[in-house]
Amino acid sequence: MLSGTVILAHTNEGLTERIERLLCSGNPALHIERTSRGRDVLTLQSLMRADAILLEMNLTDMTGDHLIHELRRDIVNPYVLVCSGDRSIRAEQRAIMMGANGYCAAPVDVPEVCGRLETQLRRRAESIDAQKMVLEEAMLQRVFAERGISSDLKGYVYLKQALRLLAAGECSLKAIGELYDKIGARFGRSGRTVERDIRYAVARCWERRRVEEGRPGNAQFLAKLMEECDSVKPTLITPRVSVFASGRRVFR
Repeated sequence: MLSGTVILAHTNEGLTERIERLLCSGNPALHIERTSRGRDVLTLQSLMRADAILLEMNLTDMTGDHLIHELRRDIVNPYVLVCSGDRSIRAEQRAIMMGANGYCAAPVDVPEVCGRLETQLRRRAESIDAQKMVLEEAMLQRVFAERGISSDLKGYVYLKQALRLLAAGECSLKAIGELYDKIGARFGRSGRTVERDIRYAVARCWERRRVEEGRPGNAQFLAKLMEECDSVKPTLITPRVSVFASGRRVFR
């Protein structure tokens, strides 16, 4: 089941209603916005970070050319599927050259359009997940390096998996035994082995830091790492949206 935000910008309300109904029938988590005005498209995009936009070339207040130009300046880079009454190859090529990702000519085939939008939403979700995994890995490596934990140290991989399970809400530090068991099941080890190797990693970390304060337990150490990870995550994976609307740049 797909999620995300789609803007349907078209003067034919009946058409956008049919597209919305078909998209949401199989993906109830999708958020759909419908409008016939270009100004609304820019405002919605700046506020809602749409993943895909169906765009008619002739809206009530501005041309599709202007809209595509502005949308291409948005750092979120939404998928833009242009809809036009011009069925010529030249019109399609022109739209693509301006920055549209796809083109469909009237009369609009609703199932085909929905299928194309769903494909792009699925690809975007997979791409975002992959980017988050890369950023998460880089973030954890930095935090561990600051803590003196090298990747070849016993317990490193278990600490990394523990943070991911905790961040995903699949486990809790209040039930740390269950956390050890889940990690052990993932790597074919017992929960006791996981607990021992994490304790060893924490001990070595404290030795390398040469601090006078007492060495924390596994749960305390993980809680501290969670705080550090949370403090850097927003700046790593949450972009600011920037588009032009009504002659001025709008940030979210």
